[in-house]
Amino acid sequence: MERLLGLERRLLGLVFVLAVGTLCLDIGLRQDLSQLERVLHDGTLARRSAQAGGAASRSTVILVDDETLQRLGERWPLARNTWADAVEKIANYGPTAILIDAWFEVPAPTGPSELAQDMADTVRHGPLGSTAEGGALAEDLDLLSAALDADQQFARSLAQAGAVVLGFGCVREADTHRFGSEASQRPQPLDEADLSGSDYLHCPRVVGNMSTLRVSAAGEGSLAVHEDSDGVVRRYSYLTRHGDEAYSSLALAALQVSDPDRFRNVLDHLQQRDGGRPLLGFRPVERFTTVRLSDVVQAQPGDPELKKALAGRYVFIGVSALGTEDLVNLPGQARVPGVFTHASALTDALEDQTISVRSVESRAYSLGALVLFGLVVILTWRRSNTFHVIFHGVGAALLWFVLVDLAMAHGLSLAVDGLLLALSLWLLAKVLLQLAHGAMDRRRARDIRGAFSHYVAPEVVAELIEHPDRLQLGGERREITAFFSDIAGFTSMAEQMDPQQLVSVLNQCLGRMSSIIVEEGGIIDKYIGDAIVAIFGAPQPHEDHAERAGRAAWRCQRAMETLREELVAQGLPMLSIRIGLNTGEAIVGNMGSTGRFDYTMIGDMVNLAARLESTNKMYGTEILLGPETGRRLSAHFDVREIDAVRVKGKSQAVTVYQLLGTSVDASQRSHERFAEALAAYRRRDWDRAETILAEPEYADDPVAIQLRDRVRSVRDQALPEDWNGVFEMTHK
Repeated sequence: MERLLGLERRLLGLVFVLAVGTLCLDIGLRQDLSQLERVLHDGTLARRSAQAGGAASRSTVILVDDETLQRLGERWPLARNTWADAVEKIANYGPTAILIDAWFEVPAPTGPSELAQDMADTVRHGPLGSTAEGGALAEDLDLLSAALDADQQFARSLAQAGAVVLGFGCVREADTHRFGSEASQRPQPLDEADLSGSDYLHCPRVVGNMSTLRVSAAGEGSLAVHEDSDGVVRRYSYLTRHGDEAYSSLALAALQVSDPDRFRNVLDHLQQRDGGRPLLGFRPVERFTTVRLSDVVQAQPGDPELKKALAGRYVFIGVSALGTEDLVNLPGQARVPGVFTHASALTDALEDQTISVRSVESRAYSLGALVLFGLVVILTWRRSNTFHVIFHGVGAALLWFVLVDLAMAHGLSLAVDGLLLALSLWLLAKVLLQLAHGAMDRRRARDIRGAFSHYVAPEVVAELIEHPDRLQLGGERREITAFFSDIAGFTSMAEQMDPQQLVSVLNQCLGRMSSIIVEEGGIIDKYIGDAIVAIFGAPQPHEDHAERAGRAAWRCQRAMETLREELVAQGLPMLSIRIGLNTGEAIVGNMGSTGRFDYTMIGDMVNLAARLESTNKMYGTEILLGPETGRRLSAHFDVREIDAVRVKGKSQAVTVYQLLGTSVDASQRSHERFAEALAAYRRRDWDRAETILAEPEYADDPVAIQLRDRVRSVRDQALPEDWNGVFEMTHK
């Protein structure tokens, strides 16, 4: 024991030194979030966002969604005159700035405008051109051509609105052939940006806006975003780099056109946080005031709701319509419109909510948290009780997550990988050494659980682990109820179905029945093709095992009624099951070889249950019971005696019962009359038996019909003196 404790102390010391060293190295070299840190970062961010509440008060997002396209009768991209109308109407509400998450590198179709211009030229150079009327008509057509020019309309709206920022794209070099001259589209770079030590997003190819629109807008902003390797956008590059030039993002351009002084302050601050590409404190998209573009375009002037949503705000316009492909994954938010990335970035810049990974403050905070965590570990170092080890280990982890939360509240990100390695190794070594003292008991529990968990109810497994003496390996004699079921006509049904359908139907049937059997306290002995063999009363003893088996059989039949309806609705063949139950003593236990064994049952009563299942076919019944099962169920179940049979190979006859329900009901009179007919048959009173069986209530009773046919068959035969009405079963 002392040797074990000494080994434990040395192992824990080594683990602690290695883990702390790893954590220090992790803090010093950390450049970005690891995969684990991404998960923790996303979870912490989602929880903090849920707790924060409130809406993003500075920004509103206007979406071009499917309903907008339907109501405006358009497709994406929108017509330029629609953009012009939207910008004009938004500007009437006095927003701080309008930010458009789209770019316009090519002119709009100009068919109507060109037609009007051609007509003006025709008039001007024709016979009417020299007349005053012709000159006036040509001037009117010139004005009409200008009015129909969608790009000119859009440009006028941009100029009149004032602080409007257009987006510009960033594409791969391989896609340059799809766009025009880069020089004619490149936006104005930022002279005050410092590119030294920056980590800005690199743009291989800038795709900007056509000159007519670019000169009318107040500014342009990059729409480029970067996804992490798991496809989630966590960082935002407030500047985009192209060669030796830097360009504002859409979020930063919003400040550039609306508040130049604040723009410079924010730019200086952001360039010091992770090279200008910090983590964003994304809030749920539901926190942003969101408006449909169609509601803006079709609203009456001065709409109070729109005024509340747009006045004095940064208004972003983006697209969410199906098929536009402008969807991104944000922490805890899958496939949201990309415009929310820029809206979140602007909100974080205004409220100083960005999160740094590599700043001096972040590294210092991580080291301070490490010291605090180390003190907690040292205080719990000599705890030898497993509960105390786990309790203090969990407490240390919770402390670390509190520190992570506090760091995020101050715009910092803590190193987690090294800490979790330290905690995991320390707890693992400590707990494993402590649990080694109870290995024998745990191994025995695992053996029992492994032997039974796949075919026994969980409470049975728990009972066996609690009382393993109740399981005698090798077998024991026990009174049980055996359960046998089979699908009627399975072979012919299988010939009508393809293999996939057959397996699906069989799994549904066996699955539903098995669940019911386990719920009633039985265990699955085995599956034999389409048959189920189950045991009630072992290994966990139940005094009411016969009643449990009866309920299970009845519930299985009702479950099959439901399944039949489902299969018929699918055009599949109907199925029905036959069940046989028998109660008595049998040998139960694990039988087989040491390498492979099954918990099963052996005995004559088991064979009789199997015979009863197949005998259903002769009587046209669903559930047949052996004599002891029928006797026990008769007090509380709807049960009737239907015959006495002698199975092949046995000298003694057994009484057979039919299960008709789970409670005694008004059908008892019918059962009494049937019993009277059966008694008359056994004493050779053929007329009396046939008279009763001819009553209307037995017209559709397959058991009564079978007995009536038997009466008619034997009444004219010369029966031996010892004939007592027992039916001889000549086949299994």
